[in-house]
Amino acid sequence: KANSINSYWWPSAEDGIGGILAKIHAVQHPADCSSPTTKFFVWRSKRDSESDTRGLTAWGHAGASHMLHAFTDGDKFREYGKTSRVLITDEKLWPMAKGCLNGGPQTRECYFEPLTSCKLSDVDSMYINNKINNNTAKLIKVQEEYDRTKRTVYSSEKLWFRNIRRKYSWVNLPESET
Repeated sequence: KANSINSYWWPSAEDGIGGILAKIHAVQHPADCSSPTTKFFVWRSKRDSESDTRGLTAWGHAGASHMLHAFTDGDKFREYGKTSRVLITDEKLWPMAKGCLNGGPQTRECYFEPLTSCKLSDVDSMYINNKINNNTAKLIKVQEEYDRTKRTVYSSEKLWFRNIRRKYSWVNLPESET
């Protein structure tokens, strides 16, 4: 099938699309992380992160699900301006990274490459002078709706994540493909 989802997976010089991997890289590495038009989805650790004993596989699964949330803007990509968010993680300690080799961070980045070239300093703080920042939204529950005009969305601190139905809406495939 000419417009098969498989044709979007790998970079191809002939089609000029670059494939899914190139699209992921483009979203996660914007030209200007500090631009007001760059939107973020901050994946927060569980509230009690010191007792989070989920392993690498569980973290990878949760990471992929949070990435889909960021890229589809909570399954509302087509309805809200067709803009994906950069997925970035907080820097809380992760017990599974204790004793990271070579003095690496005791965070998820002990085992994984950084998800983005952006830094947490590029993201809008959740609070300014102990008041909610107007540029941010903070999810309490994973399925909670939020104002998609906000530049920065902070994930729930719950174990789970939002289920995304239209997983490929952000890659601009024909509607029948997604």
